[in-house]
Amino acid sequence: MIIQDGLRRMYAEQQDVYYYLTVMNENYRQPAMPEGAAPSIIKGMYLFRAGEKKSKAPRVQLLGLGTIFREVIEAAALPQDRLGRRVRPVELPELHRARARRAWRSPATTC
Repeated sequence: MIIQDGLRRMYAEQQDVYYYLTVMNENYRQPAMPEGAAPSIIKGMYLFRAGEKKSKAPRVQLLGLGTIFREVIEAAALPQDRLGRRVRPVELPELHRARARRAWRSPATTC
């Protein structure tokens, strides 16, 4: 999806932008892309899974990208009573875009 966006912008729209790919030789299954996440992925950050909504515990957003994101998903699956927090795993597939938007600093950010 990111490659398709890059091709569209660079070739179809003739924008002066660059994209880069990082390729790793890790043999593990990628989690399925959440429904409706495509626009947020292109922006650089998306909510992988919402946390518990009924809880009044403070909310924690675990950020991760690449191979470490598997650990983020596992940490978010820990029981809330053990953590004392609501946890939302968030992936940053395009860290430079998310950093430019400073998206993770605003509690009102919708991923």
